[in-house]
Amino acid sequence: MPVMEQFLSSPTYADPDSLEGQMTMQDADRQKVLDGYQILDSGYEAGFDRITELARTVFEAPVAVICFIDKDRQWFKSHPGFDKRETQLEHAICRFTVLSDKALLIPDALADERTRDNPYVTGPDQWRAYAGAPLIAPGGVRIGTVSIFDRKPRDFTPRDEDILQQLAAIVMHNLELRRVADNDWLTGVPGRGAFERRSRALLSAGSGSGSGDGSADGHRNALIVFDLDFFKQLNDTYGHAAGDEVLKEVSRTCQAALRENDAFSRIGGEEFSVLLPATAPDVAGKVARRLQQCIAAMPRDRLSKYLPDTTSITASFGVTMVTDGEFSIKHALRRADAALYAAKERGRNCVVCSWDLATAEQSYRKSL
Repeated sequence: MPVMEQFLSSPTYADPDSLEGQMTMQDADRQKVLDGYQILDSGYEAGFDRITELARTVFEAPVAVICFIDKDRQWFKSHPGFDKRETQLEHAICRFTVLSDKALLIPDALADERTRDNPYVTGPDQWRAYAGAPLIAPGGVRIGTVSIFDRKPRDFTPRDEDILQQLAAIVMHNLELRRVADNDWLTGVPGRGAFERRSRALLSAGSGSGSGDGSADGHRNALIVFDLDFFKQLNDTYGHAAGDEVLKEVSRTCQAALRENDAFSRIGGEEFSVLLPATAPDVAGKVARRLQQCIAAMPRDRLSKYLPDTTSITASFGVTMVTDGEFSIKHALRRADAALYAAKERGRNCVVCSWDLATAEQSYRKSL
């Protein structure tokens, strides 16, 4: 079989003119934007709920949603009138909406070939009419929709289309404000608020298992906390401008060394954190040691204006695992902080894991 014929007949090939092909080509860009907003699996927020309630009121519709198109699902940030937080992507009417910059209006879903066999149209939900506008991020990437559903066929007007597009613009404005508010003003990386929101989403997702004592067995989510060594002394010696540049360079260096789904944040003056989803304990320790080495060896060309090339810049690290039994990140932070303090006591510029501390404490108790 000729090479091109083999390629076209391959089950992994998606026809660019098909819905699947168009969705596939957009997946990478959309996923990158969604990761940047850190919106997926986040909690309910009044600012978004007000938009969907307004949509229900204006359109006199039983259901209104703000949804985002993930890799294999549509996930709802707000969904009054509908009792699911997510649905399979193949059943998502909203996936048709994100293929265009214009609103999608379907007066009768049973009469439209795209939706007439959809289980939410033919099943108990009886969605007969649909109208939605795409959520378009800066750069033109369509990441989701604002949509309304009705249980009876209805006509839509140009005014309806305009209202939906205005609501979509408000959602994107809220997302941008949320992103800016979450980001640290100096380094541009996510700040404390983003860290806490991401940690709540991680805990609510419930991956991993364990007893909650920070031991190394049975956990899949890791937390790294690190502090720059002698940072106050650096500020006092070379000035706050130098300290600011060091913080920015550390942020750039660490982000470049992490996976895309690892959540790097600045959570204090010279304190940073990394949430590592689906990560084994031994891997978490290796990641911390890699960051430690990257910071010690990071480029100095951008810093040469502010401090001598021989200036030592290092960090001390604490590592722990995040467990299903924890309903707040506070307990994991305490364990990571305890390990961080132990790293400082051991001379700084090193990595300490909380389960090693627990093992050492148990050995000490047995020796008594």
